[in-house]
Amino acid sequence: MTMDLWDKHGHAVAYVDGDKESIYMQDGTPAGWLCGNGIYTYSGKFLGWLYEGWIFGRDGKCVLFTERAQPGAVKPFREPAIDRGNQGARPSRETRDIACRRPGRSPLWSSTDALSFFDV
Repeated sequence: MTMDLWDKHGHAVAYVDGDKESIYMQDGTPAGWLCGNGIYTYSGKFLGWLYEGWIFGRDGKCVLFTERAQPGAVKPFREPAIDRGNQGARPSRETRDIACRRPGRSPLWSSTDALSFFDV
């Protein structure tokens, strides 16, 4: 089962595939992957964490949220997830960066949008 990811505007912009590791943008572009709670690009760059339904950037601010996100930033009204594009081929996974220490969770939204966060 996939897990949709919404941004601070309530737009479904990405999702975690049924394998519970691969992250795709709504148009099917491979964006990153999960290893434990850490989020990485396919080139191995550490981006942030998935924690209690929130994706937090390295600065601890909220970037995206899931339907089951626990308390955090003020969640906007969620627009329905639109039809997803065909999934692109996933690049090979490079050696992961070492995750930095997780900062305290901020109740604020990051100024970074999903495209910039995943550097897509």
